[in-house]
This record gives sequence, C-alpha cells and structure tokens, in this order.
Amino acid sequence: MGANGNDGMDLGKRMKTEKGKGKVYDGPLFDTFTSIPGVVSVSSTTNRDTLAYYSNYGSSNVHLASPGGDYGPNWPNPENDASKRDLEARTLSTIPVAQGSYGWKIGTSMAAPKVAAAAALMKAQFPQLKAQQIATRLQQTAEDLGKPGHDEYFGHGLVNVYNALQKK
Repeated sequence: MGANGNDGMDLGKRMKTEKGKGKVYDGPLFDTFTSIPGVVSVSSTTNRDTLAYYSNYGSSNVHLASPGGDYGPNWPNPENDASKRDLEARTLSTIPVAQGSYGWKIGTSMAAPKVAAAAALMKAQFPQLKAQQIATRLQQTAEDLGKPGHDEYFGHGLVNVYNALQKK
C-alpha cells in the first residue's frame, strides 16, 4: 500500500524523470513510488466521502481511497482560525507528537495504513490468497465514490473491509 501524496496534483500528467547526475541506473524510473507495479496507491477522502483537498489523484495512479482526514466543515474560514478546525475530522496518528502522546493528523499517510490493515485482515481470514488477489478483492468490494466505476480521484472506491471479508 502506498500513500499517493499530499500535493493536490494530477499524477496522471507525467513529470520529467531524469537519471541522477553521476549515477548509473539501468532499471525503470517512476514519478512516484505508487506508480511502481504491485503498489496499491491510496488517495485520501474527507469524513464526508469527498476527495481531500490535498490528495494527489490521476486516472491510472489511484487504486483505492480511504479516510485520511481533513480540517472539517469549518475549513477554510475567512479568519483561517486554527481553533475552528474540527479535530473529529482528523485521524489520530500513532506518530508521537510528545513523549507518551499521539496527535491528530491529516494526509494520505493516514489513509494508506487503513488499506494495509484491510489487506492484513484479508490475509488472516483467507491465508491462501496472494497479494495481488487481496488487492483485487479490496478493489472489487470497495464502495464506489465519484463517477461510476474506476475514476481518477477514488480509484475503485472507498475501501470496505467488511464487504471484502464477506465475499467467498
């Protein structure tokens, strides 16, 4: 699983990727690690099942979506007042912000672990499945968001581990 980035940019528009100066590299070059074959790219939704303003997107660069948090319905506001941001709209992160405590974060890095957890639950229930089979099942059982079918913002849709675990 891979977080597809927080730049709010279209990953479908190829960037110019060059070999590093003085480096020798014979393999393929990729714009982002989520465009590497076998990596499931995850975009981030808000708590209202819309694409988060920061989430990267792109027609072939998004496989699934998952909640990554946002600043809530009061954002943006004219005063840009941080106190009006909704903590409930963020994700409680396991990244320590101070000794012994955790903090509220937003980002595709908050969305991707939820898809990884769904994949782990799939593997626990169906140990015979290979990684690609798990990814395919998660995509087939996702809740379609946005345009019908696969789209550039949500890929196959919002991951739904309950649906994935029900399918025989």
